[in-house]
Amino acid sequence: MRQMKAETGITITAEALRDMEEEAGRAFPAEACGVLLAEAGERRICGLRVLENRIKGEEAERFFEIDPLKLYRAEQEAEKGQRKIIGFFHSHTEAEAVLSETDESYMIPGMLYLILSLKERGSGRLRAYLKSDPGSPAREVPVETAAAQI
Repeated sequence: MRQMKAETGITITAEALRDMEEEAGRAFPAEACGVLLAEAGERRICGLRVLENRIKGEEAERFFEIDPLKLYRAEQEAEKGQRKIIGFFHSHTEAEAVLSETDESYMIPGMLYLILSLKERGSGRLRAYLKSDPGSPAREVPVETAAAQI
């Protein structure tokens, strides 16, 4: 996994955003989750890998958990394709795209966290967060969508 610095924002391709939205819709009412992929040395999210939310039932509407073995396998597959995991994504089904206390407590410093709100429409629907080091609070980083590749 590749750590990021907090100085600048992040770009997500239109295709990756569409895939995230589709997965969030498919998983609803549970939270969708997975990893964010970038080409080696880049800060542009070019893809994602959906990973199953291990939490089931009503709890899955407010929480997510990723199987560590599946995360390890996703990292191996990404590296084979010359990509790196630069962070994680999950959906909020009934809440805004802001970090909960639980979200922030599980953040890995240097890894990007994207939250897609299914409650919101338009601005603020997708937000990105980054924690610089273990003792620091997470901060929001700008996220923009890149034009679709032709």
